[in-house]
Amino acid sequence: VPKEDFYLHVSGVEQPLVGVMKYTNNKLLSLGVNEGDLVSFKPDSEYEFNIDGEKLYRVFTSSITMKL
Repeated sequence: VPKEDFYLHVSGVEQPLVGVMKYTNNKLLSLGVNEGDLVSFKPDSEYEFNIDGEKLYRVFTSSITMKL
């Protein structure tokens, strides 16, 4: 089972400090982090937004800890 399917469909719940990259930047691209990648980030580094009914988090590039 691809990890995206496991994360999004089997668990059915949000995982703390983990998210799918929606908008990337040149620094993240240079590190191999692309849109759609599953990433982890530091505690208390996210700021929640609701955009057109979709929950998004703003996380500074320096707070992204790894690509999963």
